[in-house]
Amino acid sequence: MIGGKNFPMEAHFVHRNEAGGLAVVGVLMAEGRANPAFGKIVKTMPAAEGPAVKADASIDPHALLPGKLSYFRYPGSLTTPPCSEVVEWLLLTTPIQVSATDVAAFAKLYPMNARPVQKDNRRYVLKSI
Repeated sequence: MIGGKNFPMEAHFVHRNEAGGLAVVGVLMAEGRANPAFGKIVKTMPAAEGPAVKADASIDPHALLPGKLSYFRYPGSLTTPPCSEVVEWLLLTTPIQVSATDVAAFAKLYPMNARPVQKDNRRYVLKSI
């Protein structure tokens, strides 16, 4: 949620350094024109929940980034249990567009996999310029 506005989806690019530190780049997704890279993910994902499947190696992760790379930065937590507060978050301020059909297809396989919005708990949120 940014400024009170929700987005239907968010992609997370998780990075770990040699010391075990974690940073996540979050990309907000808004419904609009189709994104070919995300469309390929949806077309090649399993039809039902089950064991992990390797993604199509031809998917270009750069195609899931907006043209403008400004971001919000804040210390936070993992979004899955145990939700440890060990992550440096960089949430890109500009959403990418993905088709409503692709959002619906993803939501059909994963109906609710989002953690509720958390309070800032007196954290500073910085914004790049």
